[in-house]
Amino acid sequence: MRKNVKGFIVIALMVLVGGAVLFGPLLNKDEIPTEARFDFLGDVATVADLESTIKIKLVGQEGLAKVELLLDSKVIKSWSKPTSNLEFKFAHKDVGIFTFQVVSTDSDGLMKVDERRLKVVSNITPEALTAKIVQTHVHDINSFTQGLEFYEGRLFEGTGQRGQSKISEINLEGEPVGNTIKLDGTYFGEGITMMDGILFQLTWQKGACFTYSIEDTLKILPGNFNYVGQDGWGLCNDGKSLIMSDGTERITFRNPKTFQVERTINAYNNRGPLTQLNELEYINGKIYANVYQTNLIVAIDPETGKILEQINCDNLEVQGRGNGDVLNGIAYNPETGKTYLTGKLWPKMFEVEFEQGRQM
Repeated sequence: MRKNVKGFIVIALMVLVGGAVLFGPLLNKDEIPTEARFDFLGDVATVADLESTIKIKLVGQEGLAKVELLLDSKVIKSWSKPTSNLEFKFAHKDVGIFTFQVVSTDSDGLMKVDERRLKVVSNITPEALTAKIVQTHVHDINSFTQGLEFYEGRLFEGTGQRGQSKISEINLEGEPVGNTIKLDGTYFGEGITMMDGILFQLTWQKGACFTYSIEDTLKILPGNFNYVGQDGWGLCNDGKSLIMSDGTERITFRNPKTFQVERTINAYNNRGPLTQLNELEYINGKIYANVYQTNLIVAIDPETGKILEQINCDNLEVQGRGNGDVLNGIAYNPETGKTYLTGKLWPKMFEVEFEQGRQM
């Protein structure tokens, strides 16, 4: 009986040893993956133009054929058969949210991906300004102002609210001086801008941009542009592209002939994104934007999205809001160099100058 027991023990040991010989390499290969990983947890935050370092940890590096570092799906660095942990120094000039990926390929061609988000804030502290009232004008309290802009010395206003949305040429007392075009009641009018004799008018949530002939008493032009994936909020232009806001921090540049997207920027200050960008005006190389539900106007670099100025307009609300709604409406007259501000359903419109003031 003891002999049989010993025999079973010997056989069992042989099976265990043999199993280890046969399956041990497979288990070890599974337990020790071959890949590259970011050597940190969570996402990354940095400041524009500041040199930062990304660290990558290698696991089972003897089996790695290639490691690539991608930024927004574009390879920015590649290593062939790396043998030790990696570092990459970078300085990102644009602000916004981007995606980092480290892609590792082993000797069998198997690819693995580790992904992190990269948040880049502005390296500029916005200049704090205040809107100083130079002169006060009358504004139509029935105008829910969505867009306000001069064109060749003439002032145009676009208003919102379903059933009340319209386009008008007005004077500095808010009175119509030309034709007024009303939108169908299903549309909520939004921002306006003018280029090459054409007035463009966005609509909210309908994805339609209407166009009008300025010289032909605001006659609506046949057809309209359509856009998807964005609400229509503010609109201006730099003489080449239409510039559109959608209530987020995103600003989209569009072709005036096709309305196709040309590029986008994100509005960031030194703390992060600034959302609720509404009415827009292009003044001397900067995009000025009302920040919805606030008395704040910001000036944005059209190339980078960095916020350059933050303008406190509290005094305008105190003196001009009355029973109206929020501040909205920026118009700059390049023929006189004067800037005008008003609000939705405000009884007053103001000529203003931006001067040094406190930060909001």
